[in-house]
Amino acid sequence: MPGGVAVTRTKTAAAVSVGAMAIVLLWYFVAEPYRANLTKREVAAITNAALLGPEREAAAMARENLQRLQRLSYPSVLDPEIHVLKAANYRVLRRYQEAIAAYDEALRLEPTAHIYLNRGVTQLAAGRPEAAHESFSRAVRFDRSLAAEAMDAEQTYRSMLPRP
Repeated sequence: MPGGVAVTRTKTAAAVSVGAMAIVLLWYFVAEPYRANLTKREVAAITNAALLGPEREAAAMARENLQRLQRLSYPSVLDPEIHVLKAANYRVLRRYQEAIAAYDEALRLEPTAHIYLNRGVTQLAAGRPEAAHESFSRAVRFDRSLAAEAMDAEQTYRSMLPRP
């Protein structure tokens, strides 16, 4: 029965193909997001330490964090927290334009008051007070309780400017 063997081989090949596809999908939708969440938690903890630590050590931590975040796969780029973490690490490195771009991407995915507030702080650090004022205004529209924080950031920035 040569015809029967060919049909059996075709069915076996199809079953193997379906099984392989199931494994790929399982990895893509279960294992990879789990790994991304672990990475995100670790990077968040290190980012907080970098924001509070000595500048030289902070820069090394921020560079390592950015490398780890870059290695994450496609589904994670749809997570606004990933972009917020990138932005915070760019801020540590004083790469303000890249930080602002990362905040913009996070806002595109999920506009929240805290992202607008952090973008405003970064815009102030980049010397863009008008843009920062707009970000602070948007943050306050989302959450009125952030008005004091936004005003404090702007006043702190203005106090650091040279007086004429």
